[in-house]
Amino acid sequence: MDLPMGRRSGQVDAFLGTFGEDPWSPWLDPMTEPWDLVRRRLLNQVPSADSLDRATRRALHARRPLSREVARTFDDDRVRRMVLDDVVLAGDDPRAVPAATAVRHQVERNFGRWEVEGGMPALADALARRLEERRVDVRLGCSAWGVERDTSGVTGVRTDDGVVAADVVAWCAPTWPDGLPEPALLPRIPAHRALVRLSPDAPTPDLARDVAVHADPPLHLWEGSPGCWTIAHHKAEDPLIALVRVGIDLRDRVVERHDLAPADLVRLGHWGWQWRGWRTVLQRPGPTLPPGVVMAGAHAHPGPSLEAIGLATEAIAERLGAVPRRPATPA
Repeated sequence: MDLPMGRRSGQVDAFLGTFGEDPWSPWLDPMTEPWDLVRRRLLNQVPSADSLDRATRRALHARRPLSREVARTFDDDRVRRMVLDDVVLAGDDPRAVPAATAVRHQVERNFGRWEVEGGMPALADALARRLEERRVDVRLGCSAWGVERDTSGVTGVRTDDGVVAADVVAWCAPTWPDGLPEPALLPRIPAHRALVRLSPDAPTPDLARDVAVHADPPLHLWEGSPGCWTIAHHKAEDPLIALVRVGIDLRDRVVERHDLAPADLVRLGHWGWQWRGWRTVLQRPGPTLPPGVVMAGAHAHPGPSLEAIGLATEAIAERLGAVPRRPATPA
């Protein structure tokens, strides 16, 4: 099924054409108010205990797990898997994930998805240009690995080149910083990844840029940059062979392949924290950090995706306010 994003009518037509009915829209239509609550109270600001007061928790059905929400809403297991498979591949248990997280499906239906033309390399180049325009001191090839603190608060960042003095540290690296206590949460363990590069000379199947295969076990493949695909899978069998069984044959087109097990992925960096009910929002770093430290990215609320990082950094900037300009140094 081709499920268009950004068009309610397109999704209705897709379900009617595939299932003969549309159980999807009646589920998403009432999510306008929950999405507005999530956006205002949990995304546009760094959340606090006040963000999830009793009235907000009641409106979001905070105690209801995603697994129960899906079971009570959909009779067709194929539709249930459309909601749950990505959650499982990401390393979460749907029984511990709040049902309110499903508002992302309503957001994608109403506003669509976005992508960077040229993929992640183009985004990195654009970011580098922006940092240069803002006169940011960028130090390439220098790893930051810890936060320095004393009794008064944060004093700097430990790097390969020594300690860099700082009044505020915004930590966005994929590794946890030395010097800070880790939260009492379990790290998320993602599914296996197969990274493949396809030959530009061979004909490529007519695939969407993002394909979910709701088989048993499920697979998810997406094109990160032209010709380069990531396949998330549970290694029940070779994912390229598993894809053949559902009509997607990439085997003769692969010119380069790298397989990463969950342990390899965790060694490369953090993948966030597992959901353990609605309180996880307040236990994830962001709301619970020492003064002078803020976080965005894999470790922090609301998560490791580019959209989540953008929302986190916006909320952090709002909290910190304008940074006063330092007086010019006399020549």
